[in-house]
Amino acid sequence: MLPDIQLDAENFEEIVEKARKMIPGIDPNWTDFNYHDPGMTFLELFAWMKEMQQFHMDQIGDLHRRKYLKLLGISPRDLMPAKAMLTVRGKTDGFLLRGSRFYADSVCFETAGREYLSRAEVLEGVREDENGVRRFDLKTRGGLFRIPVFGKSPKGGETFALGLSAPLAPEVEHHLYVQIFDGYPVKRNPVEDREHFIPLAKISVEVLTDQGYQPVSLREDETQALLFSGYLRLSLDREMKEAEGNYWLRLRLLESGYETAPEMEAISLHTFPVIQVRTLAESCGVSLEDGAFHLDFDLAETGETDLYLKDEKGYRKYEGKMERIRTEQDVLFSIGENGEQAENAQVFCYEQEFTGKREIGEGTGFPFQEYDLGIPGLCRTGFLVMAETSSGSGFYREWTQVEDFDSSGPEDLHYRLEDGKILFGDCFHGCAPEGRIFIGACRMSLGAGGNVKAGAIGAWDAVSLVEQAVNEESACGGAEEETLSDCGGRMREALHRTERAVTYEDYEELVRRTPGIRVRAVKAVPVTALKRPDGSMEESRVAIAVAPYSEEERKQPSPAYLANILQMLEPRRMIGVKVQILPSEYIGISVFVEVTADSYYERVRREIGRVLARYFEKQGWDFGRSVRHSEIYGLLDTLPGVTAVRTVTLDAKGKGVKRNRNGDLLLPASGLAYLRDWECMISSAE
Repeated sequence: MLPDIQLDAENFEEIVEKARKMIPGIDPNWTDFNYHDPGMTFLELFAWMKEMQQFHMDQIGDLHRRKYLKLLGISPRDLMPAKAMLTVRGKTDGFLLRGSRFYADSVCFETAGREYLSRAEVLEGVREDENGVRRFDLKTRGGLFRIPVFGKSPKGGETFALGLSAPLAPEVEHHLYVQIFDGYPVKRNPVEDREHFIPLAKISVEVLTDQGYQPVSLREDETQALLFSGYLRLSLDREMKEAEGNYWLRLRLLESGYETAPEMEAISLHTFPVIQVRTLAESCGVSLEDGAFHLDFDLAETGETDLYLKDEKGYRKYEGKMERIRTEQDVLFSIGENGEQAENAQVFCYEQEFTGKREIGEGTGFPFQEYDLGIPGLCRTGFLVMAETSSGSGFYREWTQVEDFDSSGPEDLHYRLEDGKILFGDCFHGCAPEGRIFIGACRMSLGAGGNVKAGAIGAWDAVSLVEQAVNEESACGGAEEETLSDCGGRMREALHRTERAVTYEDYEELVRRTPGIRVRAVKAVPVTALKRPDGSMEESRVAIAVAPYSEEERKQPSPAYLANILQMLEPRRMIGVKVQILPSEYIGISVFVEVTADSYYERVRREIGRVLARYFEKQGWDFGRSVRHSEIYGLLDTLPGVTAVRTVTLDAKGKGVKRNRNGDLLLPASGLAYLRDWECMISSAE
């Protein structure tokens, strides 16, 4: 831990007394230390000044805290918009543009991307595995279901077909949302870096065509082969065929390495995420080809649009005529038959009501300019400012948002957002604008106020396309801007978080946090427990025993499971250390007990079985833990109705099991005990 340095550690009297004791060593001729001496008066004056300086040096304000947090690579989080999953029924097939608005009373939610609404409904599911064919009704029944997609113990080759009420349109990206059950005692670790995660299984998506089942293009799999709830983003290149009254989409398990088989709770072609924001202005770069360009967001259709063309001086506004046409997939803009060609153009779309607030002022060129935007709930993310290169020039440049001006030079076009205001630099750290300034992109959010309840969203703007919309679960994730105090607490948690593997405990903690897996038990085995036959030890080796959490008994980790663990440990281990994953050794224990009871023999027998099962269930979570004769004896001896325990005999079958003189079973370092069988003999206490 860093030392807690206190600069204001002495009071006035202590400073004076310390200085007085130093006088004889500095000037022996100074012998009068009384208060009337002028030298003592000066000494007290300087002592007072020192105390004041120490006091101010020891104070830390918000500005200092921000700088210290920045040095540690952390800064307060911005306002966090809430998110919700919205199920939408369309009147007809068609596209919802990005930013299409839905409402919970006056709370605005916008679609996170462009979404295709299909009339197709998921009606039924058909699973085919080694146990045969089974059908499931997947129509809405007022609640969630729980269906093992590929069975309880998938081995690979299983299929799950979805019967749709209508065919999916080809050459269009469809989003199949799958909700996966995750109510197990051990939660699956989230995956933040999906690019480097090794999926535990592999699946393919197929559709029934005239040529039979054919694979489709799986553009993105947010579920990581049905490990998590999320999207399967797919597109078809051919028409679907009807069979048995439905159109069929099929999931095929190519390779299985699940520790817990995926169980589906909900599935839909109409569910997509919405974010609690209201976009007041939006900007994007476009390339003009034959005087036309396409935009895929809602403000391009409903708002005002300005086009700026770029040359060597900056961006200049296009003043000519511009025609807007709503196509099937997006919005087409045309600037005439003889339209200009430009590779780098900038389009700004904004609400008509926002026009007055969009122009924020005229830059003076002087330092420390400040403009109050007057926009409640302003989001820093996605904010864009444009300013003229000089007053009246008509050419604009984009300015960059920064956290502070510490690294900004006099020519850097930087600005800050703070408390709903735009702040510019002092001409030494950050340039000062001169000329018109306007907001190019801006959005607002209610933060925690956007966490609306389930069923609250029920209104929308796209009345011609949407028939029904509902959020079946509450919106979540909305939060206010993080305070410095909360940010400091998050920093302290991060500093205590294990990120390097040094001790055995570090290795165990990192294995438990491995992305995408469930860990039932883990133990870093001491090197002393893995001696070679000649008694020597490989001290640079770290052996780790790990068992996945699974509903299947005595489940062994798959190769992909182990590969993710090694991938987690490799960049965090010490140089020269060799990491080895030991296979779990499940050791079956047989127990024979002989007791005497006063009465109710059958009840005593049931209690003995229950106690033994609970003991070994707990035992199985700890690698290498001995099965102790005395523990089982003590548990049985305290049972109601048992008057005496005459005999407890333990037996085990497994490699590396030893027995001591007390009758305890000593398991190997990677051994996990389970109750194989038990037998009980009960006699009368009389």
